[in-house]
Amino acid sequence: MTLKGIYQNKSSKFNLLLLILLIISSLTAHLLIANGVVLLFFKNGLTLLSNQDLTIPATVSALKIIQAFTTTGLFITPILLFSHLTSFDLKLFAPTPRSAILIILAIIFLVNPIINYSYEWNQGFSFPQWMLEYDMRAEKITNSFLQMDSLNHLALNILVMALVPALGEEIFFRGFLQTKMSSWLQNRHLAIFITAIIFSAIHMQFQGLAPRFLLGLLLGYYFYWSGSLLLPIIAHFLNNGIVVLSFYTGFNNLSEFSLKSPSFQELFFSIIAVSLLLYLLFKSLERRERN
Repeated sequence: MTLKGIYQNKSSKFNLLLLILLIISSLTAHLLIANGVVLLFFKNGLTLLSNQDLTIPATVSALKIIQAFTTTGLFITPILLFSHLTSFDLKLFAPTPRSAILIILAIIFLVNPIINYSYEWNQGFSFPQWMLEYDMRAEKITNSFLQMDSLNHLALNILVMALVPALGEEIFFRGFLQTKMSSWLQNRHLAIFITAIIFSAIHMQFQGLAPRFLLGLLLGYYFYWSGSLLLPIIAHFLNNGIVVLSFYTGFNNLSEFSLKSPSFQELFFSIIAVSLLLYLLFKSLERRERN
């Protein structure tokens, strides 16, 4: 007996309650499993989880496992279940042209000066001390995650920091939330804008609100123009994956390049190049839609 679509004719209020129930139960279950994995496979796992000493490699590995299960339990499992039970179309398996993937790959590299400038602009704002302290703690954890001295650590980071977030966040923010917003507001551009704001804010990294908002806009329009969730998933994965790779031993020059302050010429070229590529992407996807 299949449960597919059994709640598709229910009211919006019922579906909202269903979604909340699925998120709470899924997150709880995944956290229990994650803690069980840590306790089972890590020596003194309970001590690692309670102390969270980031100077201990085993603690960092345990936290990576917790993060992967948390992202899955919060964004992937409940939305996929909700989609199945309500016949909500996430457009997850819609085909994506190879030319579009090549264009977004070029955009990822060429947009870097814009992202760096927006990050510097964002840091010019005055934030309350508690926000700055929260950012410092988050940055400390991220930096500890990015310490890699083997291919195994690199592979784990690609999984935890690139693949799982790309799948989870795009399924939730673009596949579900942006689609719902577009339906409610009857304005896809406003839906993309609001979803990008929520996408940026929910990461709780206040000095990175502006660059993450810009990323959310790009991902939102990739989804809107292509009608396929695969395109923003691929773009998100490539973006995160390149960042992870840049911190791996032997790619330090790439890391320095990605973090440097852009000159006016670099910023101007980036704006022109990215604008042209976005136009090219839009036109190519538009022609494909007509055909």
